[in-house]
Amino acid sequence: MKKERTEQKDQAGSHRIRADAPDRKAIISLLEDHGKPLQRRDIVERLAVESADSREILRRRLIAMIRDGQLVKNRRNAYGLPAKMDLVAGRISAHKDGYGFVMPDDGESDLYLSPRQMRSVLHGDRVLASVVGVDARGRREGAVTEILERAHERIVGRFVEESGIAELEVKEGRRSIRISKGVSSAASVTPQPASLSPAPASASSAEAADVSPDEEKLASNLKQVTSPMVGTFYRAPAPGSEPFTDIGQSVAAGQTVCIVEAMKLMNEIGSDYNGVVRKILVENAQPVEYGQPLFLVETK
Repeated sequence: MKKERTEQKDQAGSHRIRADAPDRKAIISLLEDHGKPLQRRDIVERLAVESADSREILRRRLIAMIRDGQLVKNRRNAYGLPAKMDLVAGRISAHKDGYGFVMPDDGESDLYLSPRQMRSVLHGDRVLASVVGVDARGRREGAVTEILERAHERIVGRFVEESGIAELEVKEGRRSIRISKGVSSAASVTPQPASLSPAPASASSAEAADVSPDEEKLASNLKQVTSPMVGTFYRAPAPGSEPFTDIGQSVAAGQTVCIVEAMKLMNEIGSDYNGVVRKILVENAQPVEYGQPLFLVETK
């Protein structure tokens, strides 16, 4: 068994620990031979780790191996190999339409993640994921079990205020997203309830939304449900699922009618009115702007 001569500072940083401890290869070999997870005391005993300093180095090494995706710690505080526990370690590759993939470290085929699974991760994060099945297209489908490493510690954006409208623009590589909202003053960074009502749709926006002149002239019982943010519009909770609502269906105030994805968050958008959906103004998976009309609802 190979041991490494290791020097590490103790937690107080006052002196370095100089001791021999099993290296990562020895730990992995032990777990492979054993075939199931082991608790730390069992690893200490089987690898004959004797001194207190060596046991401390082993403890830190196990933590580092978990961080790097080489080991997994289960609910019984036992350490195991991801492959033996049907887990996949890899990096997140996010798609603009909300779903994503785990790109395994071992070069195996990618693991599909649904938009719901992508809510907790960002592009470039390292994760452990379990294989939960195969989707309709024959792809392995996964669920994130643990985030090993965040690709971004901070998200940096640009805050602008013009004519009472505050905007936050966030850029990641070639992609960007802009969020607009009314605020009380430039000094306030904490989100406040929107103080400005969306401006009436101009002629050009009415054209883009394909609203006919007759619809514009209808009495006040025809109401618009608008997007409260910039993002991507989805009619259903997941690809292949039934849409939240459809033309001719009744909706109640507060009932979810769609999702708008913004910054990898799936935001459920509710109807502001009781009534019947008369028109859907945006195609599925298309980008939408703040205040853009999404539905026409005929109120009762």
